[in-house]
Amino acid sequence: MAISVVDPLERAWVRMVRVCFRPFRFRGWLVIGFCAFLAYLGEGGGGQFMQGVTHALVRGLGNAAPWPALLDALRRNLPVVIGVGGGVSVFLLAATVLIMWVQARGQFMLLDNVVYERPAVREPWRKYAGAANSLWRFNVGVLLITVATTLATFGVAGVVAWPAIEMQQMTEEAVWAAMGSIIVLVPLWLLYWKVLMVNTDFIVPMMFASELTAYRAWGVWLRQFLARHMWVIILFYLMKLLLGLAAGAIATMAVCLTCLLGALPYVSSVLLLPVLVFWRCYSAYFVEQFGEGWRVFPIKAEAPTCPGCGYDLRGNPWAAACPECGYKDPLGLGGARPAGEGPDTAFVGSGR
Repeated sequence: MAISVVDPLERAWVRMVRVCFRPFRFRGWLVIGFCAFLAYLGEGGGGQFMQGVTHALVRGLGNAAPWPALLDALRRNLPVVIGVGGGVSVFLLAATVLIMWVQARGQFMLLDNVVYERPAVREPWRKYAGAANSLWRFNVGVLLITVATTLATFGVAGVVAWPAIEMQQMTEEAVWAAMGSIIVLVPLWLLYWKVLMVNTDFIVPMMFASELTAYRAWGVWLRQFLARHMWVIILFYLMKLLLGLAAGAIATMAVCLTCLLGALPYVSSVLLLPVLVFWRCYSAYFVEQFGEGWRVFPIKAEAPTCPGCGYDLRGNPWAAACPECGYKDPLGLGGARPAGEGPDTAFVGSGR
């Protein structure tokens, strides 16, 4: 079966239009936007803020050059520094774990809203609790491994470079410590970031379409997806990179036109909902190409269309006239109501 990175684009666009605009309901936007907000919780503009704070601190420390006094203070108050630093680290780690738990629920809630084309919060929150908790446990495990490796690397580098720090000189040991940290940590953080991307693009749709846990889904992805279709997956992420440039331009324009209000949490999710829905649909449709067992979206019977204008009459099963062009009896029913049929009977082959 040929797997394409282009074919899902049109399907994702059509479903995005249907979810967001046909019909347009402001309350529905708010509800689906809330699910999108949870799904992308912790992935907003906080990184840029922290980068700015870090840059300011480094610049201020560099200008003041208080290294002798700072080192002396560290020696005299080492237990306090370790206690405060440890407490802050534990708090940040606990907050991150909590955010990851909510985010895992949000990812399944957003996909549910997109698949069934209706806003809902309480039902998908309960329905996908088991799958979301499995994904959350996997993410926490990966996070703990990443944090432990990072701390161990910093610890080893600090021990090696400590004599140079005390002498305030760039010795050979300090250079090796810095280079070793970069060699270990940059690939580690890139791998962690990539794991989160694969979770969103592949693992969540795979778990949604099957009864797999996160760990089993990762095993299937490595054996059946990556091993057999590595180059197609690389092309998929190159396509997402190109689309991301356009999405970034749209987001920047939206923030500017709303006088920075569009950068606020939740507000940005509602404002950019078509973009977020399209992203969610694109990866889900891409996953479906890997086999019938990975079908995410329910199979629908052929959509009835108006002979006059081609309007999709799926939501008007007993229409006497086309709501778009006014064509009389577009379904050819002669005004008769089909016995035992309703809007929900157009769905077949889905157990959800």
